[in-house]
Amino acid sequence: MNFDPASIAAILKAIADGTASFEARASLEHELLTVLKAEGNERFATLVASLPGHEFGSGQQGQTPGAMSFHSPKSGYPQLVVETFENADIVSVNVSVRAGEETVPEPDPRHQVFYEVWERLLGEKEPELDTLEPWPKVVYLVGLLESEVMNGGVGQYLTNTDGRSVHATLACLEQIGAAKTAAVLRAAWKIGKEADSFAAAWESNSAAFEELDERFLESGEDLAALSADRFVDCSGAVGG
Repeated sequence: MNFDPASIAAILKAIADGTASFEARASLEHELLTVLKAEGNERFATLVASLPGHEFGSGQQGQTPGAMSFHSPKSGYPQLVVETFENADIVSVNVSVRAGEETVPEPDPRHQVFYEVWERLLGEKEPELDTLEPWPKVVYLVGLLESEVMNGGVGQYLTNTDGRSVHATLACLEQIGAAKTAAVLRAAWKIGKEADSFAAAWESNSAAFEELDERFLESGEDLAALSADRFVDCSGAVGG
C-alpha cells in the first residue's frame, strides 16, 4: 500500500467511520511506527499535522515518560487519537477513536507507581527473575507482555521472548486478576507450541494471532492498575 498523507488521512477517516478493515488499520499503524522509528517525534508530529481533513494538533505529552498523543477534533468525526510511546527500547503507535468531547482525566497514581518501576527495570540489564521481589517481578513481566503486544501483537511477544517467561507471566496475571488477558496468552501459547517455532506459528497462523490481539485490546483490563491494586496502596507503599 502506498502511504502518502492523503492515503493515511483516508484510512483514518475509515477508522473514525468504523469501516476500516483490521488489515488496513494494522498496516497504517505499522507505517506510522516506521516513520516514528526512522524520523523521531518531531518529524512524526510534522507528518500528523500535515494530514488533510483531520486538523490534528501538535501533540500532548502523555502521563508516562516518552508518551505523546495527537487529537483530531474535526467536526463530523468521533475524535481520532494517535498515541505514541518512545524510549531507548520500545517504540509503539496506536490509533483509537473516542466519541464526543474528551475530558483529560486526572493522572492515575497506580499508573505512576507501576511505570516508575517499569522505567527503572528497563534501564538495567535484563533482570534475573528469580532474584526479583514479587512487586518488581510482576511489573517486569506484565509490562513486557503489554509493551510487546501493543507494539506488534502477541505473536511478536512470543517470538521476541521465545516463550521463556510465559508461565511466570500467567502466574502474575492470575495474581492481579487479569483473567481475560491470561486466557489470550494461554491460547497464543498453545498455538505456538504446536509449531516448529513461535516465529513459524505467528507466520502460519496470522489470522488466529490477529484475533487474539483484538481480544487483548477488547479485554478492558488495565494491567498497570490491576498490578498496583494488588501490591501498592495509593501512597506508594508496597504490599504483599
